[in-house]
Amino acid sequence: MSKHYRLNVAALIFRLKADGKLQLLLGRRRDFPSCWQWPQGGVDEGESLEEAFHREVFEETGLKNLHIVAKIAKPIRYEFNEEGRKKFKPYKGQEQVYFIAKIPDGEPTADHLDSVKNKEFTELKWKNPTLAVKTAPAFKAKAYKNALKGLEKLSLA
Repeated sequence: MSKHYRLNVAALIFRLKADGKLQLLLGRRRDFPSCWQWPQGGVDEGESLEEAFHREVFEETGLKNLHIVAKIAKPIRYEFNEEGRKKFKPYKGQEQVYFIAKIPDGEPTADHLDSVKNKEFTELKWKNPTLAVKTAPAFKAKAYKNALKGLEKLSLA
């Protein structure tokens, strides 16, 4: 990892519909209601990537005990916009490690989000993966496209 990029984990939580189509669990952002994104966040000092994945998913969705089925081979970088550079100074962007995971039992409910303290999302829904790309801020869109390309390379059936 470059010292100029903040290490970050991202969670592509998926399910396969009866027709075989893949959906991702996306959250509607509280601060940008038109934006749907997957859970993601920074890695704390001394924390493994897997620990950060589970912590971030729980902090943002209230979901626990996810089953990691794969990891996208290479981290994906993006550069912050001006606001992000100020917020995460001295970093100029993020380097995201993508985990692919399933919820072992049941479905996410409103109760999961009710247990979240600092809500980043107002709702969670199973959506077509491309919605995250279509509603992403411009500076994240290419990284999100690359993440979905990495997801396509995996056999999840």
